[in-house]
Amino acid sequence: MQRKFGIAAECLGITHKSMELIRSVGFESTFTCVFERREVLPYRKEADKFGLSYDFIHAPFKGINSMWLEGEEYLEIFGNIKESILCAGEYRIPIVCLHVSSGWTPPSICATGIGRFEELFELGYKMGVRIAIENQRSTEYLAFFMDKYKGNSTVGFCYDSGHEHCFSGKANLLDLYGDRLICTHIHDNNGRSRDRCAFTDTHLLPFDGSYDFGEMKACLERIGYGGALMLEVSKDNKYFDYKKLSDEEYLRKSYDSLMRISLL
Repeated sequence: MQRKFGIAAECLGITHKSMELIRSVGFESTFTCVFERREVLPYRKEADKFGLSYDFIHAPFKGINSMWLEGEEYLEIFGNIKESILCAGEYRIPIVCLHVSSGWTPPSICATGIGRFEELFELGYKMGVRIAIENQRSTEYLAFFMDKYKGNSTVGFCYDSGHEHCFSGKANLLDLYGDRLICTHIHDNNGRSRDRCAFTDTHLLPFDGSYDFGEMKACLERIGYGGALMLEVSKDNKYFDYKKLSDEEYLRKSYDSLMRISLL
């Protein structure tokens, strides 16, 4: 199955002016990590101008664990996620990608947190925006919401290849939740270190690490996923010397990495 190829709009830095170059090398899809209307609107206009599909907004996640804690500390991250959903609805962006926990030992799942996330999911339903929950270090939270919202098309799954490789290992998340898959984050790394808490989420281009993209492609074929392969990468990567490449060379290398996956 031939899928669209996509890449983060901010892969060359936070500027909507990159959209023309992204499209010129062959990419058809993009997403942003900016979420406020004044930031998203220029990207929306450029995506339309150059024929790029604006697939999703990645909601902010700093402080996401506060969603599970009593008190008012959660209000900032809750407000930012809410703004992401409202902005997506207003600017015809169909999906908001969401983290629901952070770190190896996040707070326990509790009624307080469930209620807050339910409020956001309900807003997504009203705005016509689907919420894609991304796999993180702990898969417990993903599993909880995938089970709770089974059969509900508003809440789906964002598969992050790099996170599975260096965080959850062989959890086979695509087999578990592939029927809920609505978007992807494609990137590479060198897997888990001996110390599981070591930072290994390096967001390399595919095949610059050790993730098995052949296995991933086979899973995507098996579950019939027809959405985009979306690179969550940046030229400004401290773990690999991409900065020696020109912007166009980096984008061509990025595009070629997805083409290589499609040919496996």
